Amino acid sequence: MCCQKKLYIPEILLDSRVKRMTTDEGKVGSKGELFPSKKIREAIGLKKNQKIKYSVIHGRLIIEKIPDPITLLSQPSKINISWKEFKKDRLTLTKELER
Repeated sequence: MCCQKKLYIPEILLDSRVKRMTTDEGKVGSKGELFPSKKIREAIGLKKNQKIKYSVIHGRLIIEKIPDPITLLSQPSKINISWKEFKKDRLTLTKELER
């Protein structure tokens, strides 16, 4: 037990949304394709032809699903802003960028 490596978990993952951690092995194909195992695909709900985002944090590869627009539009709004406020903010930003 003296030689076990300490598991590194990036701070970005250490929040209340993390319920469990799944680990498994995959393969890299001859053309550099990544092949995660079925266990990993199921753990994050990956479907065939689904878009994903790769990030590298401290040398670790992070794979995240990119939700399709229909799913995003069906979720409740995270901000509330009127059309009038939006137009006003847009005008302000445009003027600032033109300076």
